[in-house]
Amino acid sequence: MLHSEKAEQYITNLKSEIVGKGTYRRAIWFAIFMTIPCIGILTDPIEGLIMLLKKDYILMPILLLLIYGNAIFFWFKVFDKNIKLIINPNGIWTKATGFIMWDNFWYYYLRERHTNKAGTFRDLIFKLRNDEKEYKVNITYLDIDYKQIQKAIQLNAKDHGVNELSIDTNK
Repeated sequence: MLHSEKAEQYITNLKSEIVGKGTYRRAIWFAIFMTIPCIGILTDPIEGLIMLLKKDYILMPILLLLIYGNAIFFWFKVFDKNIKLIINPNGIWTKATGFIMWDNFWYYYLRERHTNKAGTFRDLIFKLRNDEKEYKVNITYLDIDYKQIQKAIQLNAKDHGVNELSIDTNK
């Protein structure tokens, strides 16, 4: 598995193939939410910012870095349209794992993680034959729904002995 592989070389354009790219659906709300305090800090007179930083030399710079860092991170997520996941009759490609043929799969399942503050996060988790590691692919910020992903795996992996485990939900 080469992690520097280009996703485009694995696209087959077959009817049963799905290609997942980054999406702004959820990230835009986080980006806007994190930008509001940034604008507030920038529009405040410079004396207010200096006084804020003088109150606590350690906590306030860390807090400012956290706020601005999150805002920048989520705006990158909003505009990220790179291919993140390919599922086709040959196997699965992700940036983290490279291309994996269906014959190498042992099992897979989808996991939903519910949080009170940030919402629901979804992962595709799979294990390969002859490998101790379980691989996790975050599918939360993709432009395809997790049900489409599950259906594509069921359709493409049915002849290769891949076991489907039930959806794991953490409510």
